[in-house]
Amino acid sequence: MTHRITRTPTAPRPGGRRRRRTAAAAAVGALLLVAACGGTSEASSASDGTGSDATADAVAAMTGVTGAEAMAQNAAPHADASDAESAAAYDASTADTIELADGASSTSADSGVDVDGDTVTITEAGTYVLSGSLSDGQVVVDSDVDGAVRVVLDGVDITSSSTSPLVVSQADETVVLLADGSTNSLSDGTASADDDDETEDAPNATLWSADDLTIVGTGALAVTSQEADGITSKDGLVILGGTITVDAGDDGIRGKDDLVVDAGTVTVRSGGDGLKSDQDGDETQGYVAVTGGTVRVDAQGDGITAATDVIVLGGTGDVTAGGGSTEAVDEDTSTKGLEGGVSVVVSGGDLTVDASDDAVHSDGAVSITDGTLELATGDDGIHGDVDATIAGGSVAVTGSEEALEAQTITISGGAVDLTASDDGVNASSGSSSSSGTDGGGPGAMPDGGQPPADGGGMPQGGGTGGGGMGGGGMGGGMGQAEDGVSLTISGGTVTVDAGGDGLDSNGTTTITGGEITVDGPTNDGNGALDSAGGLVMDGGTLVALGSGGMAESPDADSEQGWLQADLGSASAGDTVTVVSDDGDAILSYRLSKEAANLVLASDDVEAGATYTVQVDGQDAATVTAGESTAGGMGGTGGTGG
Repeated sequence: MTHRITRTPTAPRPGGRRRRRTAAAAAVGALLLVAACGGTSEASSASDGTGSDATADAVAAMTGVTGAEAMAQNAAPHADASDAESAAAYDASTADTIELADGASSTSADSGVDVDGDTVTITEAGTYVLSGSLSDGQVVVDSDVDGAVRVVLDGVDITSSSTSPLVVSQADETVVLLADGSTNSLSDGTASADDDDETEDAPNATLWSADDLTIVGTGALAVTSQEADGITSKDGLVILGGTITVDAGDDGIRGKDDLVVDAGTVTVRSGGDGLKSDQDGDETQGYVAVTGGTVRVDAQGDGITAATDVIVLGGTGDVTAGGGSTEAVDEDTSTKGLEGGVSVVVSGGDLTVDASDDAVHSDGAVSITDGTLELATGDDGIHGDVDATIAGGSVAVTGSEEALEAQTITISGGAVDLTASDDGVNASSGSSSSSGTDGGGPGAMPDGGQPPADGGGMPQGGGTGGGGMGGGGMGGGMGQAEDGVSLTISGGTVTVDAGGDGLDSNGTTTITGGEITVDGPTNDGNGALDSAGGLVMDGGTLVALGSGGMAESPDADSEQGWLQADLGSASAGDTVTVVSDDGDAILSYRLSKEAANLVLASDDVEAGATYTVQVDGQDAATVTAGESTAGGMGGTGGTGG
């Protein structure tokens, strides 16, 4: 019994442990070697970069992992959600109070607090409740005794014209508690140090800590920095609550060893990066984790950037980088949405990213196992230098040049919706030089070239193309495949709307499951399918429509039944129907744009059987399943940054 496939495309949307070596390490090491031969890395942040040389073992350990597994690969943060209640609990009757006032600050403490003009210094562990204001002053925590210092902000307004208004010079741990119902503000005048210089101990943020810093509570804190960072810890920084607003001239919130947002509402507007961790001397540190709460970032540099891993396990977020996807990429500044030197791992949460450069980028691996991502970008939607794995969740790239790009790409689950002006999916090592729509990349027609008159062989005319094969490519899956490059789809729902190649692999393509729809290019320089090493279709369902000049079909020895048909001239809004010999319609598909070629692979297609393909009820072709009608094939394509 046949199963009818009826599809109406959705309208396009507007534009402390060491890492363990896994079984994949050797393979990933080989991929890294190939990638290393193909190009150089670029700057990774607006200011100094989080640049990390991702080792093969480190990348392998993060390939295809969940968020919980990624956190287990890293050193544990100094605090987590289980600490929130105890961090916020104190006895107001026994806490010391500090009343801030210009030239007249006072304290109830018998010891542990020094007042020198408009500088108040806390020198002992304990709980201190601060209120009042300083128009040009500073509060300093400088405790060399054991125990945490809890600084309760209860209606505080501190401004400093020349340095950081709140500084932790030393302490076992400092907790900044935002008192319930309180509104607090910290503002500085000018930058006081350069965070590029790790020998400098001078504060370079409005709220600066040399040691571990925890922010908790239900009150509000507004942080303003004219030229420097907003909030910085040179050790770990954990946010367990509060309504925190940062307006920074440089980076917004920075935790040197790690930065964790677990709860609260965090809003950052920054001239540099938004959320950042840049410890590149220890591969178990240098990570940013969003495990809960609400994060809103508008950064002129990267939105969320880490020397090692960006990990999203929960919460909601809205990240804008470099002015968003409509802005041109700044060649001198990294403006990526999420950027990880080793990995980006998403296994929960609901995140929207709008970036002028890549929306999600890793120098190593990208792993998505759950959660919701909506991405808009002026470059790549998701880019992994080595690997990109999608095993679950919902991923929508609403606008991009190339939507999903890596050396090895694996999709085993989830709902994946990709919109691209160039390639929808591009598996490439990066050794080629250009992209398809520029005329010399994946399956591009040479300038002035014409598709072959008989529908096969080499495109006629034109100059020499870049990206591997000159002149636009060879026929029928016979391009030169790149070693270690692969596209594998075994499950999930994949929808692609591409102006260039729909599914493009400079190596092999293997499909064993899933439901895949490709609305490919209208130009004959690209195809809905482009695989240099051939396309093995052993399961799943594939509906691929696009132009005819570079059309490809699955390999003849594929286990799944497939057919290919020339449609003539089918326009947007037309319905393409495939009818079997016994009169059953096994496909009914309404076109979102013009198409000249169809590939259908499914359980309903029987090798050797005859099918009639209709366009708006009129017979367009009669084909035999398993026989290709494709004209030619594009060459191998390049990779973006």
